[in-house]
Amino acid sequence: MWMAGDELFLHAMTTIYDIAKATSVSPATVSRVINGRPGVNDATVTKIKIAMEKLNFRPRWKAFDRKRLLLLVPEHPRALCSTYLSHIVAGVCDSSFALGYTLVVRPFLDKVKNGREIRQMVMQEGVSGCLILSLPRGYSLADRIGMEKIPHVVIGYKTRDDSMNQILLNDYQAGRDATEYLLSLGHRKIAMISFSHDDHGHAQRASGYVDALKKANPKQRPICLEYKDATQAAGAESARRLFSQPDRPTAVIVTNEQLTLGFQNEVKQMGFSIPQDVSVIGFEEDAILENLDTPLTAIRIPAYEMGVESVRMILKEIENDDDEPSVANSQNLTPVLIARRSTRALNA
Repeated sequence: MWMAGDELFLHAMTTIYDIAKATSVSPATVSRVINGRPGVNDATVTKIKIAMEKLNFRPRWKAFDRKRLLLLVPEHPRALCSTYLSHIVAGVCDSSFALGYTLVVRPFLDKVKNGREIRQMVMQEGVSGCLILSLPRGYSLADRIGMEKIPHVVIGYKTRDDSMNQILLNDYQAGRDATEYLLSLGHRKIAMISFSHDDHGHAQRASGYVDALKKANPKQRPICLEYKDATQAAGAESARRLFSQPDRPTAVIVTNEQLTLGFQNEVKQMGFSIPQDVSVIGFEEDAILENLDTPLTAIRIPAYEMGVESVRMILKEIENDDDEPSVANSQNLTPVLIARRSTRALNA
């Protein structure tokens, strides 16, 4: 754990002149790099950043603040328009603000691949810890230089176990719970409409669905429609595909809110009824599915709670006064099935 007074600040008096001397460049060039201004080639930028890292340099105007956190969010356009991501951020904001913490929000660029660069961000921003909002395919640090000494939490999936603290969803169990609930109602021909399985969470939901079907009947063939775009148009198209079959499914699980809305609307346009003709389970992050004409049975995603829990976890890391880094902690939150009016027993 690094704190004020620890090894990170042994060179607290390091100046841009020291960095310039160590890298054989002018102080003006160092200043350009520190302030993110153009005009310095990539090789020189890298050399200066490495020197800053080795000398534990911090600009004087960005002093270490124990009550200040860095939140790295996906750089993709409109990423925070996602209900899932925006609810996580709301949980982070509400929890940290209530405790008197300030948040610095920065984009997490694809080019940032290693712990050294993230550590540099933490040092440059003068924060006491870092929250990383994972990208859809999962987050992985190829090189964890220095990360074990920085309070940090990954919110979402990691592509491998890299000894980082983590908050994630038990999406596999959610997919399994949805399927087993429909099986308990007597349904056997159950389909799934899913966002791209390049997304780790949706792939896990599909795995839970497949395993639950196989357990109930090893001969039952899973029916899973996968879409690259989680839109209402894709959800509508999935309804047309499934209901064009002579032996259409009696129940459907939809792993995304927008797909769910498109599916439900198209089913009604085709003259079918929910749940009389088909039972539907959706996945939700807020009350949108609850307030439809036919309130949908849904797997509730505790996205807000993920944000709250991530703050609790990182503050525990910050408050750890031991010289040794604390053991990485993983919190796995399980979504909860909420039964509403879009599902019914098959023979009821």
